[in-house]
This record gives sequence, structure tokens and C-alpha cells, in this order.
Amino acid sequence: ILHCVLAGLALMLFSGCAYSQKEVFPADVSTVALPIFENKSFYRHLDLDVSEALAKEVETRTPYKVVWRNSADTILEGTIVSVRQIQTSRQRQTGLPNEVDLQVVVDIVWKDMRSGEVLRERRGMTTVGRYIPARLVGDTLKTAEFEVAQNLAQDVVSVMRVGM
Repeated sequence: ILHCVLAGLALMLFSGCAYSQKEVFPADVSTVALPIFENKSFYRHLDLDVSEALAKEVETRTPYKVVWRNSADTILEGTIVSVRQIQTSRQRQTGLPNEVDLQVVVDIVWKDMRSGEVLRERRGMTTVGRYIPARLVGDTLKTAEFEVAQNLAQDVVSVMRVGM
């Protein structure tokens, strides 16, 4: 039976029916400008972290080159709408927070600079990072901010795909 399964998998691979992880992005775009996200929260520097993570993610996962606004085909603008810390558990003895989620809500708009057409728009995209404030070493609010920036960058690039 194992031989039959292996033969079937080999047939699928060689016949082109195998699952592909290749992502599909609009082909008429080659560059994107990524201005620093507007930040309506009181969490300073989160906008810089998100913008840096997004630039790296775009360069890594898409066929696009990140360039200055005046030479870009498209522009992807974002706004950090809100940031909340949500206590998800607490220590029994002290009642102090044990785990805290950092919930960040953003709006994004990806526009074609040549035509003015909105390619993608998402309002209220929510991403969460977690940290454990009770740990003496390691998890801090900065840990959660880093996680949020990475997750958000992945989510935004996924929105840029065709069919999303």
C-alpha cells in the first residue's frame, strides 16, 4: 500500500497537480512606496516597528521593490487606529497580570499611483501579540510590539495578493 501512495504522490508532482505555495500578486506592479504608518495611539515607535517589518516582508514575499514615493507605481498607506492591552490571565496569589495581549487595530489602503485606483483597502485589521509581565527576564511589552509588527506585516502582504 505504501508503494501505491508514494507512486500516486510522485504522479501528482510530475503532472503539475501538486499544491503550490507560490503567492500571486498583481503583475502590472513593480514598485511600492511604504510611508511610515500614521499612529493614532499613545504607543510611540510602534509605527516605526510596523513600517520596518512591512518593508522587509514586502521585499521578501512579493515581487515588488520598495522605493520612494515619487518613483513608485503604488503606495501602501496605513494607520494604527488603536492599541489595547488586554489581561488574559492573572496570578492567583497577587492578582497581578500573568499574560497580557497587545491588540493593535490598523486600516490600510493600497493605491495605484498612476491611475489613483484603490487596489486593496482593509479597515479594522486586528493583530495580537502576547507578553508575560511577571517574568523577570525576557517577555516585555517590547516583545509583544515586535510580535505584532511581524504578524501585521504578514497579514498586510497577504492582503496584497490577487483574489484577496
